[in-house]
Amino acid sequence: MVRTHVQGAAIVLPILANLLEGRQSDSRSPDDRDDDARSQGHLHAERLGHACGRPQRRAGKQTKVGEPNQIFLATVDGTPFALDKIREGLVDVTVAQPLNLYAKFGAFYAKAALEGKTFSPGPTDHGSEIIKVGDNLMDSLPATVVTKDNASDPSLWGNMAK
Repeated sequence: MVRTHVQGAAIVLPILANLLEGRQSDSRSPDDRDDDARSQGHLHAERLGHACGRPQRRAGKQTKVGEPNQIFLATVDGTPFALDKIREGLVDVTVAQPLNLYAKFGAFYAKAALEGKTFSPGPTDHGSEIIKVGDNLMDSLPATVVTKDNASDPSLWGNMAK
Protein backbone atom coordinates (compact mmCIF):
# COMPACT_ATOMS: atom_id res chain seq x y z
CA MET A 1 0.00 0.00 0.00
CA VAL A 2 1.28 3.45 -0.86
CA ARG A 3 1.18 5.82 2.09
CA THR A 4 0.83 9.56 1.81
CA HIS A 5 2.67 11.95 4.05
CA VAL A 6 2.70 15.71 4.49
CA GLN A 7 5.95 16.83 6.07
CA GLY A 8 5.49 18.15 9.60
CA ALA A 9 1.68 17.75 9.79
CA ALA A 10 1.76 15.77 13.05
CA ILE A 11 3.65 18.58 14.77
CA VAL A 12 1.99 21.44 12.96
CA LEU A 13 -1.70 20.70 13.49
CA PRO A 14 -1.83 21.35 17.27
CA ILE A 15 0.48 24.36 17.00
CA LEU A 16 -1.55 25.89 14.17
CA ALA A 17 -4.81 25.29 16.06
CA ASN A 18 -3.43 27.12 19.11
CA LEU A 19 -2.20 30.05 17.02
CA LEU A 20 -5.41 30.43 15.04
CA GLU A 21 -7.44 30.35 18.26
CA GLY A 22 -5.21 33.07 19.72
CA ARG A 23 -3.58 30.82 22.33
CA GLN A 24 0.14 31.10 22.89
CA SER A 25 2.12 28.23 24.34
CA ASP A 26 4.49 30.65 26.05
CA SER A 27 3.37 34.14 27.03
CA ARG A 28 6.82 35.41 28.05
CA SER A 29 8.53 37.95 25.83
CA PRO A 30 11.17 36.53 23.46
CA ASP A 31 13.93 38.15 25.53
CA ASP A 32 12.68 36.45 28.70
CA ARG A 33 12.32 32.97 27.22
CA ASP A 34 14.90 30.33 27.98
CA ASP A 35 17.54 29.74 25.32
CA ASP A 36 16.27 26.17 25.23
CA ALA A 37 14.53 25.80 21.87
CA ARG A 38 12.03 23.43 23.43
CA SER A 39 10.57 26.18 25.63
CA GLN A 40 7.45 26.25 23.44
CA GLY A 41 6.94 22.49 23.53
CA HIS A 42 8.58 21.77 20.17
CA LEU A 43 11.95 22.26 18.52
CA HIS A 44 11.66 25.68 17.00
CA ALA A 45 14.30 26.66 14.44
CA GLU A 46 13.52 30.37 14.74
CA ARG A 47 14.10 30.37 18.50
CA LEU A 48 17.64 29.19 17.76
CA GLY A 49 18.07 31.79 15.03
CA HIS A 50 16.86 34.66 17.19
CA ALA A 51 19.12 33.61 20.03
CA CYS A 52 21.90 35.03 17.85
CA GLY A 53 20.48 38.53 18.27
CA ARG A 54 20.47 38.45 22.08
CA PRO A 55 24.28 38.53 22.58
CA GLN A 56 24.58 41.30 19.98
CA ARG A 57 21.89 43.34 21.73
CA ARG A 58 23.42 42.81 25.18
CA ALA A 59 26.84 43.89 23.87
CA GLY A 60 25.31 46.99 22.26
CA LYS A 61 26.34 45.72 18.82
CA GLN A 62 22.97 44.92 17.27
CA THR A 63 22.47 46.70 13.97
CA LYS A 64 19.60 46.85 11.53
CA VAL A 65 19.55 45.19 8.13
CA GLY A 66 21.76 47.13 5.71
CA GLU A 67 23.70 49.07 8.35
CA PRO A 68 27.51 48.83 8.55
CA ASN A 69 28.77 45.76 10.45
CA GLN A 70 25.34 44.13 10.30
CA ILE A 71 25.45 40.35 10.58
CA PHE A 72 23.16 38.59 8.09
CA LEU A 73 20.47 36.65 9.98
CA ALA A 74 18.22 34.07 8.31
CA THR A 75 15.66 31.82 9.98
CA VAL A 76 13.22 29.08 9.05
CA ASP A 77 9.49 28.74 9.79
CA GLY A 78 7.98 32.20 9.25
CA THR A 79 6.55 32.66 12.74
CA PRO A 80 4.77 35.88 13.75
CA PHE A 81 7.88 36.73 15.81
CA ALA A 82 10.18 36.35 12.79
CA LEU A 83 7.91 38.41 10.54
CA ASP A 84 7.84 41.18 13.16
CA LYS A 85 11.66 41.11 13.38
CA ILE A 86 11.92 41.33 9.59
CA ARG A 87 9.55 44.33 9.55
CA GLU A 88 11.64 45.91 12.34
CA GLY A 89 14.77 45.41 10.22
CA LEU A 90 16.46 43.05 12.70
CA VAL A 91 16.27 39.85 10.59
CA ASP A 92 17.13 39.67 6.90
CA VAL A 93 15.08 36.70 5.75
CA THR A 94 13.02 33.70 6.80
CA VAL A 95 11.80 30.73 4.81
CA ALA A 96 8.13 30.52 5.76
CA GLN A 97 6.91 26.96 6.09
CA PRO A 98 3.32 26.74 4.79
CA LEU A 99 1.82 25.50 8.09
CA ASN A 100 -1.72 26.30 7.01
CA LEU A 101 -1.23 24.13 3.90
CA TYR A 102 0.40 21.34 5.95
CA ALA A 103 -2.78 21.22 8.03
CA LYS A 104 -5.12 21.50 5.04
CA PHE A 105 -3.42 18.83 2.95
CA GLY A 106 -2.60 16.64 5.94
CA ALA A 107 -6.37 16.37 6.54
CA PHE A 108 -6.97 15.92 2.79
CA TYR A 109 -4.51 13.01 2.53
CA ALA A 110 -5.77 11.39 5.75
CA LYS A 111 -9.33 11.45 4.39
CA ALA A 112 -8.16 10.18 1.00
CA ALA A 113 -6.29 7.29 2.65
CA LEU A 114 -9.43 6.31 4.59
CA GLU A 115 -11.33 6.34 1.29
CA GLY A 116 -8.72 4.04 -0.28
CA LYS A 117 -7.37 6.64 -2.70
CA THR A 118 -3.76 6.41 -3.83
CA PHE A 119 -1.40 8.92 -5.37
CA SER A 120 1.66 8.84 -7.61
CA PRO A 121 4.77 11.00 -7.79
CA GLY A 122 4.29 14.11 -9.92
CA PRO A 123 2.77 17.59 -9.94
CA THR A 124 -0.41 18.28 -7.95
CA ASP A 125 -3.36 20.51 -8.74
CA HIS A 126 -2.34 22.84 -5.88
CA GLY A 127 1.12 23.99 -7.01
CA SER A 128 3.29 21.37 -5.34
CA GLU A 129 4.83 18.07 -6.29
CA ILE A 130 4.38 14.62 -4.80
CA ILE A 131 7.78 13.00 -4.39
CA LYS A 132 8.88 9.54 -3.23
CA VAL A 133 10.80 9.49 0.06
CA GLY A 134 11.80 5.97 1.00
CA ASP A 135 8.63 3.87 0.86
CA ASN A 136 6.35 6.90 1.27
CA LEU A 137 5.02 9.69 -0.88
CA MET A 138 5.36 13.27 0.33
CA ASP A 139 3.57 16.33 -0.95
CA SER A 140 6.45 18.81 -1.17
CA LEU A 141 4.51 21.99 -0.53
CA PRO A 142 6.37 25.16 -1.52
CA ALA A 143 7.83 27.43 1.15
CA THR A 144 8.06 31.20 0.72
CA VAL A 145 11.26 33.22 1.07
CA VAL A 146 10.27 36.26 3.15
CA THR A 147 12.10 39.60 3.26
CA LYS A 148 10.99 43.08 4.29
CA ASP A 149 9.33 43.36 0.85
CA ASN A 150 6.75 40.65 1.54
CA ALA A 151 6.76 40.24 5.34
CA SER A 152 3.24 41.69 5.60
CA ASP A 153 1.74 39.34 3.00
CA PRO A 154 -1.58 38.19 4.51
CA SER A 155 -1.24 34.73 2.93
CA LEU A 156 1.73 33.87 5.20
CA TRP A 157 0.56 31.72 8.12
CA GLY A 158 2.59 33.89 10.52
CA ASN A 159 0.39 36.84 9.60
CA MET A 160 -2.81 34.77 9.87
CA ALA A 161 -1.96 33.84 13.46
CA LYS A 162 -2.30 37.39 14.80
